[in-house]
This record gives sequence, C-alpha cells and structure tokens, in this order.
Amino acid sequence: MNTLRIDLWTKDMNTNDMKKFYVDCIGGLSQSILNSTGDEFMSKETNNLCEKLIKHLKNNSNK
Repeated sequence: MNTLRIDLWTKDMNTNDMKKFYVDCIGGLSQSILNSTGDEFMSKETNNLCEKLIKHLKNNSNK
C-alpha cells in the first residue's frame, strides 16, 4: 500500500527538533485514527507510544 508522506524539516533543524516533529506527527495520527475509524484501542495505543517517546526525549535531551 502506498501512502502520502511529506518530510517537513529543514537542514537547519537539529536532531531533537526532528524527533519532536515525528512524535507530533504520530500524535496527529492517533487523533485521525479515532476520528476516521472510531477505533479507540488503536488510537489509545498510538497515543501511549507518543507518551513513551516524549519521556524518552526528555530523559535524553542532553545527549
């Protein structure tokens, strides 16, 4: 299956900003899953992944 994907970052963005961008995209997908399919489980699991990734970014922000 082919999907639309647009990478929206610049050469000036640092790695942490790119990672935050990806987490934000996944968070948006979580809401889209709920809105378009009504699948609360899949939406919640996707959102849980975002929360886990945010913790990872916070714990490793100085690396």
